[in-house]
Amino acid sequence: MIKRILTGLFIIFAFICTFLTTSFAAAPTGYPKPDAPHWQKSPIVVYIPQDPKSASMQNAFKRWQDASEQKLKFQYINDKKKADITVEFTDKVNGSDGPLGEYSLEIQGMEITKATIKIATKSTQIKKYSKNYIFKTMMHEVGHVIGMKD
Repeated sequence: MIKRILTGLFIIFAFICTFLTTSFAAAPTGYPKPDAPHWQKSPIVVYIPQDPKSASMQNAFKRWQDASEQKLKFQYINDKKKADITVEFTDKVNGSDGPLGEYSLEIQGMEITKATIKIATKSTQIKKYSKNYIFKTMMHEVGHVIGMKD
């Protein structure tokens, strides 16, 4: 019960933070210039490789899309080279953003032009983390690559 309440509070907090910042993808004309890098296109093209956790990763993107009231849209493709955001399921991450996730951004001026999310789903240590924790990590990393700060 506590986990559900905390998950709900996390999603509400993330939703509120999203609307309190102006770092949304494709912000409407007339908004003040965002103070953080952001996407200036929509849909954002995403590559998610085949993995037992692929559906969860796509659900994390969907949650952010829904929270943005469809202002932020994602298109999924099977060609990694054509993607704006690339997801990688790997053995380990560098630990800079937690034990299971990391991200990187390519930025030109204030525009995010490319991003990579790495999720350590292939680690033997993954078994000690709940599905809920893994999903929260995915949500957290998607938040970063759409322009949310820590």
